[in-house]
Amino acid sequence: AAYQTINVQRVTWSELIPRILSAVPDGLVITLINHSAEEVTLEGLAAAYELPSAFADGLEKLPDFSAVIIQSVEWLAPEQEIAVEFPSESEATPEDSPIYTFQISLRFPSVATPEPPPESGE
Repeated sequence: AAYQTINVQRVTWSELIPRILSAVPDGLVITLINHSAEEVTLEGLAAAYELPSAFADGLEKLPDFSAVIIQSVEWLAPEQEIAVEFPSESEATPEDSPIYTFQISLRFPSVATPEPPPESGE
């Protein structure tokens, strides 16, 4: 890869992304990773309603985040479904099984900023 380490907001993404991916349970795929200075937002698809919660539980064990918040878990109606293959050691998900979309926010710990020195001359 052209980039071995990318530092943005004191985050070493080449180390953080593998830790996030290590918490992904079978039957769940991440489709989007977005970030700001305060948080990382993960979006994806799950083969079962409880999988995003299991994923969030795994993410809470990582030392990188001060909070893991499930923003949404929604059933994807059959007419909205997209073709997706979930990487799994088990059998493929049957075509008539429901698919759920999810969004999880991961908050970075706050970094204390030093207070300015008091003004003199008062």
